[in-house]
Amino acid sequence: MPKSPPPIDLDNTSDAQLLELLQQARRLLADRFLGRVEEWRAHARDAGYELIVTKLGAPIPAGRPIARAIAAKYRNPDNELETWAGRGRMPNWIDRKLKAGWKLEEFRIPSAGSC
Repeated sequence: MPKSPPPIDLDNTSDAQLLELLQQARRLLADRFLGRVEEWRAHARDAGYELIVTKLGAPIPAGRPIARAIAAKYRNPDNELETWAGRGRMPNWIDRKLKAGWKLEEFRIPSAGSC
């Protein structure tokens, strides 16, 4: 294990020295963070994904599609928190109900309109 540096007497350190120490710590933390991000990017690439990291408040890079929320069209009558927009894989609750003889239209949310 690396040897720890001697403790710094922060009470007797000048403001300029404290600011320099703070800047060094921020640079070191940023470098460590970026190194970890690169590791995760490699893992994501190996799995067929792309990892995008942006600074809080920074605009999303141009050319990247932004996922938009899609209104739900179907709702589980047994659990109103379970909804489906009608896109992608059909949820298990709908699949079970359809196999039990229900019709898809029975789950339609009235304000959702028609597909």
